[in-house]
Amino acid sequence: QLSSGNPVYENFYRQVDPGNTGRVGPTEAALFLKKSGLPDITLG
Repeated sequence: QLSSGNPVYENFYRQVDPGNTGRVGPTEAALFLKKSGLPDITLG
């Protein structure tokens, strides 16, 4: 269970951690951020 109390944050977190494991690895994070449309230089 997420405890941020922020439904927007919780929605995004559930997208990157659909299994609700409480862990987000670097690969999952990178794939999620790629969907943002931000240029690679911004994402680092």
